[in-house]
Amino acid sequence: MPGRKDQKATPGQQAPLVPTAQQEQLVQQARRARSDRQVEKAIQVLKEHQDPPAPQE
Repeated sequence: MPGRKDQKATPGQQAPLVPTAQQEQLVQQARRARSDRQVEKAIQVLKEHQDPPAPQE
C-alpha cells in the first residue's frame, strides 16, 4: 500500500488507531448495556400500559 512507510509509530506516538480487543469489548458492553436499559424501559412501559385492572369478584 502506498504511504505505508509514514505509518510507523514515531516516539511518543501510538500505533495507528486500531481498536484493541479490550476497547472493542468495552464498546460492545456499553452498547449492550444501553440496549438492555432501553429494553428494560420498554418492558416497563408495556407492563404499565398492559396491566389489566385488578379483577373485582
